[in-house]
Amino acid sequence: MKYRFQHIDSQKVGKNQIVLFGRTLEGKSIAVRIFGFKPSLCVRTGDKTIIHRLNVGVGEARCSRNNHFAGSQRQQKDANHKQGITGKMIHGQDICDFDESGPARFVQIFAKDTSQLYLIKDILTTGSYEMYDKIDEKIKQQYLFPDKRTFTLYNDQVDYPLQYLIHKNIYSCSWMEIEGDKADNKITSCDIEIKGDQRTHRQIECNDVAPWKILCYDIESVPHPRGNGKFNFPEASEDPVCTIGATLQCRDTIEKYVWILNPEASQTSIETLPALETPTDEYTTEDIVVYHFDDELTMLKSFNSFIVEQDIDILEGYNTAWFDHPYLFNRYHKLIDFKPNRNSRPWDPQGYPTWGRLLNTESKIKETVFQSNQAGKNVTKRLYIPGRIDHDGYQVMKKNHNLSSYKLDEVAKQFLGTAKYPMDYNEIHPKFHTREGRIELAQYCVKDAWLTRRIMDKLNKLFVSFQLSCVTGISLNDVLNRGQGIRTISLMLRYCKKRDPPYFIPRREKTQKYRRINQLNVEKNQLCGSKVIREEISQGFKGAVVLEPKPKFYKEAIATLDFASLYPSIMICLNMSYETIISREKMLRMDWKEDKDVRTVPDYSWKDGRMQTNINYDDNVIFATKETRQGILPEILESLWDERKRVKKEMKQFHPDTVQYKIANGRQLGLKVCMNSIYGFTGATVGMLPDKRIAESVTKYGRGLTLKTQDLIENHPVWGKEHGV
Repeated sequence: MKYRFQHIDSQKVGKNQIVLFGRTLEGKSIAVRIFGFKPSLCVRTGDKTIIHRLNVGVGEARCSRNNHFAGSQRQQKDANHKQGITGKMIHGQDICDFDESGPARFVQIFAKDTSQLYLIKDILTTGSYEMYDKIDEKIKQQYLFPDKRTFTLYNDQVDYPLQYLIHKNIYSCSWMEIEGDKADNKITSCDIEIKGDQRTHRQIECNDVAPWKILCYDIESVPHPRGNGKFNFPEASEDPVCTIGATLQCRDTIEKYVWILNPEASQTSIETLPALETPTDEYTTEDIVVYHFDDELTMLKSFNSFIVEQDIDILEGYNTAWFDHPYLFNRYHKLIDFKPNRNSRPWDPQGYPTWGRLLNTESKIKETVFQSNQAGKNVTKRLYIPGRIDHDGYQVMKKNHNLSSYKLDEVAKQFLGTAKYPMDYNEIHPKFHTREGRIELAQYCVKDAWLTRRIMDKLNKLFVSFQLSCVTGISLNDVLNRGQGIRTISLMLRYCKKRDPPYFIPRREKTQKYRRINQLNVEKNQLCGSKVIREEISQGFKGAVVLEPKPKFYKEAIATLDFASLYPSIMICLNMSYETIISREKMLRMDWKEDKDVRTVPDYSWKDGRMQTNINYDDNVIFATKETRQGILPEILESLWDERKRVKKEMKQFHPDTVQYKIANGRQLGLKVCMNSIYGFTGATVGMLPDKRIAESVTKYGRGLTLKTQDLIENHPVWGKEHGV
């Protein structure tokens, strides 16, 4: 049977299964299970015996770890025969070491599962066999790498599910079509679960959005008193959750729910409350469905069940990553006397929250340290709920907006013209102990959730994230939780794959300690005419020049000009990419001519009111022209640029309130973000493929364009000489 759905998440299940989650246009959630896709990596070698040696090496590694090493060589060969490592020889180019004489030989190595792939990586990159202490030296010499050779790995930068999508030329969050049969034993809570046929899996066009279910929630807890009518900040170890407020949106319909801990209730009950009405906002819509509980753990389990039963796609909140999620989980575990040591007692599936779509899979919070030139060093907390998306409005606003305050109340005033329901923090404890107070807490809590959902909806945050995923091909979770590097490397892998012969991207180890340098240096003693040139110093290379304005009151009109997408334009114009960097020696050997076959980025300076250029072939970076060899990065940028122009033109056909307009607007914004991030990708010191020469050349050429513009205008006989422009 054939199924069509919009993709939202991908998960690796076990060692060799991929599950794609999504929703059909008819509103059914779907899980597509993919079997048989082999993870792979590439190495540059002409050694045809590498596959056999890896089979032996992996077999010996497993035997050593399990203390089942076969004594004889024949027994060992028989044991290794079943390892299942395969490979094929491919001719291609190393994108960082382009060979003008022709493509080199690479071996693409396929493992039968991800666990085996990690062993292969270990063998190829360590060059040592400490893990194989019990292996006979003769076997090492005969079957492994006697010189303890190490290999650079290629095309292994992305995870298992994304590697599959790149292989199929399918982008995340796109509409997909696949044939499959319904699974016998379900492993997910989705409406539809099938075993998909890889051969029929393809991306399709659909100018619509699946009817996603978005649950936005907020919690309140009862703080413990510290005297004088004041209360401490609540702690999950001792302070109960008293209220959970939530809004559930599907398309344009919003429903409101509240879970209340009610010490006066004799049993679980349901009632309906009118929405909070105030003269200063629009919060006068749907009634609130209220669930009363006399037991806190029962209330938390009810909320857990609501997420699963309502089949939520996106879980949203404001600062949920740092407060609401951890508090609920810690409180949940506290109430059930949670013991993470599974060996101490039978593992009880009711002993932990299961917010995801994989059955009997614990939801948890994963803490990671993220570093980038753009964001610096950040500790992030990520909610693991496979099959669903965690969308923290606070993190989204901090990442994309420069505001004086990121408090929900201030953000709501700025973007919605309304505010939170006024309630002092110290009022929560006394209000919890009266019926009227609990009703106020319910309305207060659900309004916080409603405000968050309204802000995210008005600013089209989910549309932009979805389209950024569609543009780059990475998962929606990676869009929300990772930096720019994964976006660019994903695009590069796709474009390199299409080259004939293909290009291969080496893995660069992160050996340098991260240092964030993001400062503006004013060279006080460097005067250029009457201008002071301010240089941006970033990771040790100079940025584009900024000409200081002359501050005063102007009665005349001021014309302000700006370069359109300056850095992407420069990279396209100069054909800047890893494989287009040319050494002076190669330029002479190939008899390439300046401005025809290659272009050198000169040094720029300002002297006596004019721009000066100077080329030093020993220091300046040389790039092959497009006519000599089209660069991968310029090709990506041109493709993104053309697509953005097409989408912006298409936007004019729709009204801003329509779904089609929001899709197009999200896509063009996603394309813009991708274009601007490629330059940063080359300059990231702790990145997947840093190359300071490219980043420095981009900023240097930008400096030249700015100084050239200054020279052109200030020395123009009419504009500059006569009118002093």
